[in-house]
Amino acid sequence: MDKTKRRLTYNGFYDNKVQKVRHHLNDDQNTLLITSIENLSNEFFYELFDYLDGCNIFKAFSNLNHRFQQLLNSSSLIFKLELNTLTNESMNIYKKSLIINRHKILSINFSLTFDIDIFYSLFPIDSSLTHLGSLVFERINTNVLISILAKLNSLPRLFSIKIGTCWTLKELSIVYQLILALSMLKYYKLSSYNIDLTNSLPMIANKQFSPIKYLLMDHCSTFKELSAILSYTPQLCHLNFMQTKKLHPNTDIISPITLSNLKHLSIHAHHLKFDEFEIFISQISSTLKVLFLSTESEDINYLDAILWEQLILKYMPQIEKFDLRYYETIYEDFESPTYFNEPHHFSTSFWIERQWIFEAEISGSAIIYAIRPYKKRWYEYMEDDIDKSSIEFSESIRLSITYNLLEESYESLIMDINRVLNVTLIHHLQTPTDTISIDLLIQIILLLPQLNSLKMNSLSLDQSTNAHSKEMTMLYSGSKKCKITKLYLEMMDDIEEIYVLMTLCPYLAYFKLNSLYDMDAQLFLRNILAKITDGYNDQLRSIYFQVPAADDVMVKRFKKMIDDEKLLNNYTIKRVVDHIHLKVK
Repeated sequence: MDKTKRRLTYNGFYDNKVQKVRHHLNDDQNTLLITSIENLSNEFFYELFDYLDGCNIFKAFSNLNHRFQQLLNSSSLIFKLELNTLTNESMNIYKKSLIINRHKILSINFSLTFDIDIFYSLFPIDSSLTHLGSLVFERINTNVLISILAKLNSLPRLFSIKIGTCWTLKELSIVYQLILALSMLKYYKLSSYNIDLTNSLPMIANKQFSPIKYLLMDHCSTFKELSAILSYTPQLCHLNFMQTKKLHPNTDIISPITLSNLKHLSIHAHHLKFDEFEIFISQISSTLKVLFLSTESEDINYLDAILWEQLILKYMPQIEKFDLRYYETIYEDFESPTYFNEPHHFSTSFWIERQWIFEAEISGSAIIYAIRPYKKRWYEYMEDDIDKSSIEFSESIRLSITYNLLEESYESLIMDINRVLNVTLIHHLQTPTDTISIDLLIQIILLLPQLNSLKMNSLSLDQSTNAHSKEMTMLYSGSKKCKITKLYLEMMDDIEEIYVLMTLCPYLAYFKLNSLYDMDAQLFLRNILAKITDGYNDQLRSIYFQVPAADDVMVKRFKKMIDDEKLLNNYTIKRVVDHIHLKVK
């Protein structure tokens, strides 16, 4: 039976049961509808069996009664096997029940090391496995793996194979020869952490092509090795490739090949130069729609927007989704390279029309530059507050700091931000999930005069008198240069933190707060509005804060306070689930 049809039938059955139970309870609160497992439909059990190992199904439901025996013998029932242990009990079930139901086995997951003779006594590989479509091998002995692969051509419906190899596998050519010879295979994934792998597979000679459409090479490889594999797979539409070895210009060259169906390409590369990547792209004739590229390299050409624009228009004009991650590793005595173009060069019409944006991330051990499709930011979810036409993709570059900041790391962070500024301007900042001190925040803001939005977890204020005086001086200096209009604070311990941020950001228009901690919500709102009334942050137009106990009564109470105390004239206030949203018109 079709799996989708099963699920739809089951959902309808479940909804009807729930409605009946609710109706019964409404008729008599003291009466509980009790049903037997026998009342559940076959569709329910088919759905349940989809999540169970075949051995466990027979262990739990065999010999219960005639109804369940009929279910287990039904032609509509198919099994998935998880072979991770071979106990005496499980072996008896395999011999007694599953061997006679071999034609109903849909998938087998091997995740154990076993004697090959024992395996073949239980599961001889032959054409009687008429429904077997998927095989997964994990931690399997290399000799056992090769022995099994050699017998798979007898399976009439095998379309998917995943292999997670052990460390003993050194040479991949035998595995690939056996895989590429399978006449029905559509999906193949090979994973290995062994960095010493080799693959001496020759280029195809007999034109006996593989039907594989999805190839995931999650293991060390070279472009020369990839070239040989691709010569067997002209129908390929999805390719994942990991290049971890330095190229040898005289030998590691990919031959021209036509892959007219290739739409999705994902490459994780080490030591790959931009011009080498360009050569690879130029040699595969395809109509790519999606490109993911992650590279750890010291080639700054990856950050040249003009080079990317030329390459895409020439070799990938039909691409719809482009995702680049360029890792610049930071180490002792690291010197930031010199970049050729002016900052903000990923903001031309080419990038804006495609809504591909440039971003940066400082992780502590690396600076990660990314080009990716634009996704809505937090401030765009504040309903209709922000005019969508004002969201300029040319000013969408965000810097994220993703590691916890200790005081001894402040200096290195400032250096890293300056490195990023050699590449691009920054318009949006997202700080770590821990607390950031006010003095560090001001230093960062002074470095980023184009900053328009700030998202942070929490703010730390030094309570000493001398420190407070120093902070106020820095605040005055920072506020003169700060252009932040949108602020998101995850947590607040003290209302003073809000006052400091409002002083630092005189042009603030949108403010979101996720947690008031233990402060009274009405007192918080009164204090903020009093600041606006006194002339502070007179451009603040939207306040959005979370109150777990928010309800319509609370909204009415807030409105009465605002009107009675004449805090605002023209405004709206409403509840959005557990948030209060105040908008000044």
